[in-house]
Amino acid sequence: MKTKVMIDGFEGHVRRSLDRATKMERGEYLESEKIITFADPVDMLDCLGTAPSSQEFEQIATDRKARKPHDAS
Repeated sequence: MKTKVMIDGFEGHVRRSLDRATKMERGEYLESEKIITFADPVDMLDCLGTAPSSQEFEQIATDRKARKPHDAS
């Protein structure tokens, strides 16, 4: 079973759920997986016990601004 950690928040959760429901309706095979979703990369880092440095925080903020609203990576 794969474990995925996502930082796309509720919107990403909804999108993945709808994709999964569509696959189920088609009768497609669904692999077992665990998905942990965070709304914010800083929340993820905080949960993992590593506080980001100011440089890391700036990089996360820059990446987040550059990311398209529907991009989950």
